[in-house]
Amino acid sequence: MINKGVHRINRVVLCLLISLQPSYASVIIPGDKQTEKQRTFSWPLRTWVANASGSAIYGAIRKSGIGHWTLARCSAYDTSFIPFAPEKVLYNNVADQLNPLHGKEVALLSVISNRDDMRNEIDFPLAVLADEPANAYIMDRCINPAAMHVLGVKDLRDANGQITQGIVALTGSSAGRVGAFAAVKPHEGNFGDPGTGIALLSYFTRKEEDKEKKTSAVLSYFSQLATNAEWLDVRAIPMDRTIDAVKIGSDLAAMGNVVSLHWDPILMRLFVALQVTAGNGPHDGARALLVGRGYYIKVDDVEQTKFIWEPIAPDDAFVSDDAIVGTRGAGKQVSLHHVTTLHTTTAMTYVVVVGGNGAPQDTASQVYALPLVDGTYEEDKTAQIPRYGTLAHKHTHPTHVVPNGVLSFAVRRFFTEPVTHDDDLYTCHDREVRVGGGPLDAGPITNIIPMQDALFAVVAGQGQQAGVYHSQALFDASGAIKSWTAWRRVYATPDTLFDAVYNRNSGSLYAITSSAQEPDTVRATAWGGGMHDRLEPLVTMLRTAYPASNGGIRTLYEASSDIQGGTPGFVNESVLVAAGKGKLTVVETACRDEHGVLCPHYGSRATDVVEHFAGGALQMLGAIDTVTSVATDNQAWLWAGGVNGLCVLAQPTGAGWNPHQGIGSRLCGLAGMQWFPVGNYRFVRKLIHDGNFLYVLTFDRLDRIDVNTSLFGPHGHVVATTIARREECGGAGFNDCLVSDKCALLATTVGLYRTGNGCDARTAHTSSDMHWTHMPVPGSQDPIIKLLPITTTHHSYDVARYGGGNVYVLSSYQGYKRSSLARCIIGDVTQCAMADDTVQWFHDEFLQGQQQSFRRCAGFVTNFVTDGASFMYMRPQGANTSLYAIQDRHPERDLALPIIFPGERLPWMQRLVAHGSWIIAGDTVVVNE
Repeated sequence: MINKGVHRINRVVLCLLISLQPSYASVIIPGDKQTEKQRTFSWPLRTWVANASGSAIYGAIRKSGIGHWTLARCSAYDTSFIPFAPEKVLYNNVADQLNPLHGKEVALLSVISNRDDMRNEIDFPLAVLADEPANAYIMDRCINPAAMHVLGVKDLRDANGQITQGIVALTGSSAGRVGAFAAVKPHEGNFGDPGTGIALLSYFTRKEEDKEKKTSAVLSYFSQLATNAEWLDVRAIPMDRTIDAVKIGSDLAAMGNVVSLHWDPILMRLFVALQVTAGNGPHDGARALLVGRGYYIKVDDVEQTKFIWEPIAPDDAFVSDDAIVGTRGAGKQVSLHHVTTLHTTTAMTYVVVVGGNGAPQDTASQVYALPLVDGTYEEDKTAQIPRYGTLAHKHTHPTHVVPNGVLSFAVRRFFTEPVTHDDDLYTCHDREVRVGGGPLDAGPITNIIPMQDALFAVVAGQGQQAGVYHSQALFDASGAIKSWTAWRRVYATPDTLFDAVYNRNSGSLYAITSSAQEPDTVRATAWGGGMHDRLEPLVTMLRTAYPASNGGIRTLYEASSDIQGGTPGFVNESVLVAAGKGKLTVVETACRDEHGVLCPHYGSRATDVVEHFAGGALQMLGAIDTVTSVATDNQAWLWAGGVNGLCVLAQPTGAGWNPHQGIGSRLCGLAGMQWFPVGNYRFVRKLIHDGNFLYVLTFDRLDRIDVNTSLFGPHGHVVATTIARREECGGAGFNDCLVSDKCALLATTVGLYRTGNGCDARTAHTSSDMHWTHMPVPGSQDPIIKLLPITTTHHSYDVARYGGGNVYVLSSYQGYKRSSLARCIIGDVTQCAMADDTVQWFHDEFLQGQQQSFRRCAGFVTNFVTDGASFMYMRPQGANTSLYAIQDRHPERDLALPIIFPGERLPWMQRLVAHGSWIIAGDTVVVNE
């Protein structure tokens, strides 16, 4: 329960790997045999939980009298849920006893996760029965129900040492000693009254010897620990309205029943989220977030437990009602609904809360990520250092640590300075802590899932707003979070959604759903041809229109009014553009309903509005490698570039569609338009729209076209300025490009180039005016083949706006079959000139004082994509292409997903804005839904 040392980061994923089928995607995980095929269980689930690594999910049925199906589990090695509540078990070290859980209704369910000497994960499910609210049960060896051992601790004691009215929340530790924490009501009164507390539960084994019989046996014990008192004085840790860690000034006026518990195995801290009301004095206040630390000491050779609450920040830090986890003022409320922690790939630690200042009904759509004081390389001292786990000072930078000297990789960073005053504290107005950039309008949020550099928010229910939403962290040069991407839905279902689990390895989601009113189905997204009532018609249409025999799909482009601020030129719709050899297809993928909600098209509607273009100027282009839209204040166009040139979709007069009306219902804005060649280009690699400019990247130059002053069509005149030539960039060939405001990045065969100091991509008259500056890639001399921008708005052209963004840089060389990923930090240049610190490589690691890349990948990698939760790349394998997921960076470990794509050309992978599904296109098309 209370852990010593540093342990692996907690990952909440469910590793059920689904094999690719040619025309099938989402699957329902089977359960009991009595149920029909469209459900997992014949009875509804009451509660469910995943283990620490996400390799197994546990469910409890909301019904008594169903025997061994009271509890069920499904792991990475199972193809269905398996019951584990047999009628007879080893109970409290006595064999062949009636199982107290058999046929009973479970009210609370959690999992303790531990590891054996071989680092294999071992799960110990925890349960509280509906008709025994003061008792807790633990299950050992549940993977084999026939050998399962059940232990119970009865009549948990409150903080006064009396029997509790009941357990209201439960969480298990995820490493170290096996144990759990239970939030308990007082013997009398309401939650929050004196007697309310946290009961510490411990599971351990001990060898017992019978000297007379000369026998021995290993026996197991599950008990509530005595804490902070005499050894035999068993009671909970006080956690009521009167303790100093929650109150400021007078005792709290109220503490609600909603409690969220989270144990962080790295910090070795327990976090508790509460809903509290300050006292009635003008200087009274309240803290709704608790942090507790526990450790073992020996007194007279007897090991005892110490557990101490620390204020998450001192009283002086809370002077107003915008401090997120605390407040000051008579009767002011702070309402937190969920708490968890996030450990980023930059090695920083954050506490994540749903809620904030205000009443519960007004705060359930807000999510904040607050930096914590850390320093857990001091292994044995971690539990005894009070400041660890408290809020970090907002104006300090992380400390970089090389634990074992200069020959080691530096993989830890810490905030070491705690908050002391109100100026040190982040507020609800600070961009750094506002996950999603602000409240999730589709809320209230019913669960939050942390995963590396991303957070997923579950909005339960049915309808257009229900689903799973995503936001990704953006980092500054120190590794701290500087902002978050705007909320975007990544999963929706026509059924009622109750909860979800994310699999970072495959990018899949596992949803608890129901076609009725109660949760009875576990559905897993998987790679394939899509579901017949969702994206299968779209996938089938694209596969038919772009067969591998004709080169397949070369590029995808999606424009949507649902991206923050909307793609310029699109008002009430989303479109997907696919292009291949001399052919281009525009598909309407979503449109707004009468309530203004953008509704994705599924089933037959997914291909109801389609426009195919072929022949003429498009045929002249040959293989089309890039597509974009361009909009000015008055007009909008679609552009395509390929091997043999550049084309624009326009009216015969050269006019585009009205950007204030959008492309129109059923693509009516495209009526009468034709494709016209533009300029004299060859080998167009990338088209980028930013402001009134279209940037055209070829293998040897970068042009800026002023679309405001240019004329298009059969008698057009193009105003173009060349702002980069290969001879001015080390003779390199150009592979990719990003442009945002003044800043431009060029991915070349000899490294990365950026706009020079004081220069401006929008106003340069010649390429020499740009003073292109070379930036060697850390740990790599291979050609850069891709730049992947992460921006707050999801628009690539905003990478140097709104506080700046991040860019993943993929370098890969087929000759040596090697690849690497690096990260660079982009500053905001809208109010300042380009400077040395505008574009910086992030110092992911140091080895002997030299900067290293984010990650090396074996083999020749052709594509990379990330949402901050999953890091996936593609690699050719003979005549096919395989998809891999990065699992660990130290030691390097990747997972080959059970998906083999026919053909070597799979150039495009992205998450669809309208539907939220991953899509991969090339010689074939597959989706993950």
